[in-house]
Amino acid sequence: QTGAAISRHRFALLLVGLALSMGLLTTLTRYLLGVTLKSSLSPDRIASYLGLLNAGLSAVGVLFQLAVARAVVNRLGVGSALAVYPGALIAAGACSVLLPGLAAATMAMSLERLLRQGLLRPNLQLAVMPLPDAIRARTITLVRGMLEPLAIGIASVALLALGGGARVSWGIPAIGALALVAALTARRAYALEVTSALH
Repeated sequence: QTGAAISRHRFALLLVGLALSMGLLTTLTRYLLGVTLKSSLSPDRIASYLGLLNAGLSAVGVLFQLAVARAVVNRLGVGSALAVYPGALIAAGACSVLLPGLAAATMAMSLERLLRQGLLRPNLQLAVMPLPDAIRARTITLVRGMLEPLAIGIASVALLALGGGARVSWGIPAIGALALVAALTARRAYALEVTSALH
């Protein structure tokens, strides 16, 4: 019943698609970094590298959410800001394809994490607000509870289809492009939802 109600509402369906793509890109960028680390560093150095990377991202993430993400949403608006995450992942994925290596894989994973946690996830919570009450509650439930394991499963199938390895980098700009189309479509739909909610 939840899925049927959302499938009949275009804007809610677009937001669900964005959340699903977020889960896919999270899985793929993490996998790409793991594969690249194994081929670039010794096990001892991998642990040290990941420790420093996670500590740095945690520190930068707080500043990013407080300063940069808020400024982006204020300047672009909620609807347009939805496109920042997929746009950045297209660029990062293309870099991983054209210039494969540890630097590109680290950049892709870092951008994905910062933009997901600091911008897209909070922005999705704002974007659902103009939805009708019943649809909004169902959309939030689906996004928070069901999509993450589904995204992991789909990403696992994609990894098997791609044969794993560095070739997974091709999947990042491809999924990012699909997410960007959804985000740009959602931008227009968001404006209509806000207008409808005000009347």
